[in-house]
Amino acid sequence: MNSNCCQPSRKNKPAGFLPGLFYGLLPHAFCIAFVAFSVVGATAFASFFKKFLLVPYFFQLLVATSLVFATISAVLYLKKNNDLSWMGVRRNKRYLMVLFGITISVNLLFLSFRWRRI
Repeated sequence: MNSNCCQPSRKNKPAGFLPGLFYGLLPHAFCIAFVAFSVVGATAFASFFKKFLLVPYFFQLLVATSLVFATISAVLYLKKNNDLSWMGVRRNKRYLMVLFGITISVNLLFLSFRWRRI
């Protein structure tokens, strides 16, 4: 039987649950590592700076800082898309609402964890 040179050859691929799991998780390895290292980093940061986190106005400063960075990110996004104007803000209203909404939501989530630990 002559094999066709234009088609890929069919080699025996490993079958079963474990090879399927391995080949399914392999493309997502860096995402999984990012989430794992983020959790470990946040936990280490919180335990290392525990006394600093109890400063009375720390979370207000944290919220203000994150809003400043979100504003810088929004300005850079609008400038990149040549929409740095009030009309550009109106056109990208949904993106900006999601950006600032998630920023405020994450800060409120962190604040609620702080209140539970005190």
